[in-house]
Amino acid sequence: MKEEGFATAVQPDIQETSAPVVPKEYRLYFGLLVTCFALWGLLNNMTDNLVPSFAKIFMIKAVDSSLVQVAFYGAYAVLALPAAFIIKRYSYRVGVLVGLGFYMVGAFGYIPAAILQSYNLFLVSIFVLAGGLSVLETTCNPFVLSLGDESTSVRRLNFAQAFNPLGSMAGLFLAKYVILSHLNPATLEDRLAMTPDQLAAVRDVELFWVCVPYVGLILIAFIIWCAFFRSKLNDKDAGEEMTVKEALSRLIHLPRYAFGVVTQFFYVGVQIAVWTWTIKYVMANLHVIESEAANFYIYSSLQLLSRLLIAPSQCL
Repeated sequence: MKEEGFATAVQPDIQETSAPVVPKEYRLYFGLLVTCFALWGLLNNMTDNLVPSFAKIFMIKAVDSSLVQVAFYGAYAVLALPAAFIIKRYSYRVGVLVGLGFYMVGAFGYIPAAILQSYNLFLVSIFVLAGGLSVLETTCNPFVLSLGDESTSVRRLNFAQAFNPLGSMAGLFLAKYVILSHLNPATLEDRLAMTPDQLAAVRDVELFWVCVPYVGLILIAFIIWCAFFRSKLNDKDAGEEMTVKEALSRLIHLPRYAFGVVTQFFYVGVQIAVWTWTIKYVMANLHVIESEAANFYIYSSLQLLSRLLIAPSQCL
């Protein structure tokens, strides 16, 4: 009787471990979601480089150029909770459609911002774009977990998240070779000495290359959007039903959650501050141009990525 009981207890574990990580019917959508993980990693790190770029293009102070990050991460602060409500009320698929839709609208906004040479319009476009990434990031993590057996959900998520730092590195290289390398070497004094027509011509070229990667990625986003729009996935969040007030009340009364949010706020804040000012710091101390200073950003990111891959426990 004991042996039979033991065999019965072990059997479910054997069945769980034999489940495929990604079932065949979900592989296409899983691949598209993996692309989304890479996409927002790419755009996060590429946007860091807009701070020194806009400071030079629009001849503004560092504190004013840092509004790029206020607009970008301010969108995350504003739209993360609405994103959760969207996927709770409708589905993960709708969350992906909304997130990609906001991204495409924001990226398209770069075009009139460049034509009008308007820094404020760029900030609005960045806010809309980042809002889409916020919705996308909030949606894709639980979406990936839902695409298959629960016993393999963590493996699916780990695999998908591995593409986020790869996208981040791609964003750094795009920023260096597409945006920063096409900045005119003219200094602030040189630009102040230009005529309005000369300065406008220089800005036209620089802002064109700012737009290229953001607008170019719209094609990839549109392909993913069409695939999910045509899909018939029944992916509604199956979690416990509760009102917004009940959910917030439950979270607030969890000390670990509350302190975790505070810790994450300061951690991300410090991280973004360091990455944002790395290029300007290198430029000020080594007297090099933006594209050359970006090498130090890339080297430091590669070092961090290698530590995560080789000895992840050292980075915890």
